[in-house]
Amino acid sequence: MPDRKLEEKAHLLATQCAADGWQEIRLDDQLVDTYSLSKWSADFSLMTAGYRDRLDPDDAGNPEVPFNLVSVAILAESKARVFQRKLKDGKAGQVHIGGEVRPHTQEFIKLAARVYAAHGLTVHLRKDLKTTPVWYSSFGIFHQELDSGENFTASHSQYFKGGWKPLDAEGQQLLTEEAEIVAEVRAIVSERATIRLGPWRSNPLIVYDFDVDAVYASFQRSVIGEEQIACIRDAGRRGFRCWACTLGGSMRATTERLFSALGIPVGERGTIRYFMGEEDSQFHNVGQLDLGVDPGTARVYRNVGAEELLLTDQADLVLIWDPDGDRLKVIAQAPLKDGSLGRSVGLEVDDYPDPAKCIAYLTPNQLYLMLAAFRIDALRSADLLDAYDWFIGASVPTTQALDELALAEGLPCVRVPVGFKHIGDLCRQVENRLREPGPVSLETATGETVRLGTKPRALLLCEESGGAALGGHRLLTSKSGKRSMLALREKDGMQLGLLTIALGAHLHKTGKSLVQFFHDLVTGRNIMCFHYHRQDVRLYDESLMGAELKKAKAEGFVHRDRVMKFFRNLVAGHQAGRHSLRDIRREINARREGRTVEVPKPRKAYIAGDGVILESDRLRFIIRASGTDALLRYYVEGEDREAIRAVQRTLIDLVIP
Repeated sequence: MPDRKLEEKAHLLATQCAADGWQEIRLDDQLVDTYSLSKWSADFSLMTAGYRDRLDPDDAGNPEVPFNLVSVAILAESKARVFQRKLKDGKAGQVHIGGEVRPHTQEFIKLAARVYAAHGLTVHLRKDLKTTPVWYSSFGIFHQELDSGENFTASHSQYFKGGWKPLDAEGQQLLTEEAEIVAEVRAIVSERATIRLGPWRSNPLIVYDFDVDAVYASFQRSVIGEEQIACIRDAGRRGFRCWACTLGGSMRATTERLFSALGIPVGERGTIRYFMGEEDSQFHNVGQLDLGVDPGTARVYRNVGAEELLLTDQADLVLIWDPDGDRLKVIAQAPLKDGSLGRSVGLEVDDYPDPAKCIAYLTPNQLYLMLAAFRIDALRSADLLDAYDWFIGASVPTTQALDELALAEGLPCVRVPVGFKHIGDLCRQVENRLREPGPVSLETATGETVRLGTKPRALLLCEESGGAALGGHRLLTSKSGKRSMLALREKDGMQLGLLTIALGAHLHKTGKSLVQFFHDLVTGRNIMCFHYHRQDVRLYDESLMGAELKKAKAEGFVHRDRVMKFFRNLVAGHQAGRHSLRDIRREINARREGRTVEVPKPRKAYIAGDGVILESDRLRFIIRASGTDALLRYYVEGEDREAIRAVQRTLIDLVIP
């Protein structure tokens, strides 16, 4: 533990970071020891969604937590060094910084801006508004043709976690530069570097001009379609209402302006209305929950007050966005008679006989299936479905129901590892192949070769966790036209919400509920993988600090590594020809706890990214360690709800020495 003098020095440094004028942060031996920077830099990595770690909501400079002013200064310095090397012919670099509402975000933005400005980079901050959803950062970086950017966000994590997501010139989380940034972080600490901070006020290199509202709205008109947006307006005039819960408030100010730009009324009398919309660094106390503010978590979506709005006919749909707007949860009302239909195809439905209604809580997988089907029909009606080669891109754990729908429609489905940066990499590969003659084909994360045709377009790009993006029939182009992309490189909760509202508006006009629509889709297309469940096992308490946190984290990682090694070795051994699929089953069942059920023989076993996948005739099972939270995730899906849950319980309870 650092002594009092060193702690006082740390807090003095934090005070200096908040000041103005040219300053320096000297990483001398005392500061490195105070902040445990040698250990921190040695362990530092960029994970599935960038860098996330514990912060102190009351003290941005606290050396007992890893995410603080000093570590942020090192992150900014490392990224500035990496991107300066990439600039050619003395070009003056351009960078954007945004962030959501969690504690100290504005302090971190200010500090990073001063570091970049000291390197001669022009920093573009949000015009008029304080917060910036991550998809808005991504779109703006690409459209404005900047060199890079970042968003200070830990997405759905607890309010006491800080996050830093570095983005490249396409607005995608860094892939090729990851190793360089990690190496620079370690070099900065080991060489005891001095980090210079430029002035804050009246600095010509720090400008408030980041505003892409008009071009983003135009982009959505092209992707969603004018007809669908007009349907929302028309349904609104007929009484259709959608309420949006913006946990922490980061999404409200931005989406209000965008809905208005699209001609969709917002506010007390509007088609779109908000609750929990005020900006709050503790997410209206929802962030106090141990599981954070993931809108797909029952402890969140069942405790925000959506039911009252739906049961009293104030809302037809309720959307819940997480703090940075990249995840979406949808809750819908339906006639009571539709409840049994919904439950028969795997929906989570509550009945309310008194008002003769039911409420359905749609998982991301169920929402994706509906939106993919809805979009296919809309493209067919607009004579665009056969004019282009549409495909679905999905992370490995995302439901197999999408593959079933794609197969029925004659569309390819491409699987990638977990992390939306891999979705972006998929799009980048396709875009590169488009510059070459002939049809495009790719190898997926599951080892299959998929042919995408000569004019591939992204129907839906999605992750099981609740984030997605859509491509249009026209490529997305930057302001001068020198850059083009299939789709946005980040999960876009606004875009996903807009298409959901369009589906809700369409059903409102036809008198059909979202529940009935999903039931008819599953039964009409003979979808078999409609039961899906993910169980998260927590590795340690992330609210701990100091020595307690280090001890708990080390113990949790030992358990994580032991479990993942067991499953990886089994599958790797099979792939190497050392044992059969029957051997895998025998090894797993030999470690069953108590009276749990036996695991069936897999017909396929493989490793895709950070996940281990076993597929039998009637279920698919995946285990992976989360790249953003202290969790082991166990996914299972199939036809029989009770059967897949029983196998899942067996796998979670395995005794692995």
